[in-house]
Amino acid sequence: MKLFTASVWFNHVFHSTGLRSVHSPWLYRLYYSLRNPKALKDAAITKIAFLHGQLRADKTPLIFDEIGSREGLMKSTVSEVFRRTASSIRDAEMIAELAKLFNRKTILEMGTAFGTTTLAMHFAARESRIVTLEGVPEIAAIAKEHFEKYEAENVILKTGRFSETLPQVVAEEHDLGLVFIDGHHRRKPTLDYLEMIVPSLSEKAVVVIDDIYYSREMSQCWSDLQQHPAFQVKMDFFRFGLLIKNADLSAECFRLRVKKLL
Repeated sequence: MKLFTASVWFNHVFHSTGLRSVHSPWLYRLYYSLRNPKALKDAAITKIAFLHGQLRADKTPLIFDEIGSREGLMKSTVSEVFRRTASSIRDAEMIAELAKLFNRKTILEMGTAFGTTTLAMHFAARESRIVTLEGVPEIAAIAKEHFEKYEAENVILKTGRFSETLPQVVAEEHDLGLVFIDGHHRRKPTLDYLEMIVPSLSEKAVVVIDDIYYSREMSQCWSDLQQHPAFQVKMDFFRFGLLIKNADLSAECFRLRVKKLL
């Protein structure tokens, strides 16, 4: 853990609160569901865990042009890239829970990586269409194999820079219930992407921003996002943040604990 991230983590532990701090019944149910996710059945969790194990052990060379916070040619292996980019199984369970709770026509994921979290959402919300964007063709090709293996026909994979693929998506989609942003880790692009997404959100929607304390820059980005007028509630879980659009709720910001956060 980087020194900056570690210092923020200790601050979060000291200041974060639990269920008793959430008084809105709607938010309480949401927070309780995230602490006790049940959207994924045991069989689905087993499949995701098996895939995690395969990817962690895969020493296949992987050479690609990195996009986002680490621009440039990367020479690595599938295992190394997966360990650096993948969400934990616990986090995938929580994202799957959100996919089930905010089950609208379309779910948008920015940052497919190897598709493990995408599959978690697929298992939890098979009736939704999941549009997932990946900037690196070599990684997208591996994710595509996983989607085909598990017959995830409701997953639509688009490859290319977010600046190219996102405008196409928001031009076509106008009922996004869940958006998961995990792919750039830079302040200005993240803020710009959110502005593009907001008009396409449904009446009640949640945007998940991953790695909000990845760096000082992302920490500042999260601070900026909490001021966005389109969202009434902001929830900080340290590993990721939630921006909740729901006009029935009062404006609030929470710093909350979840089990097995790290």
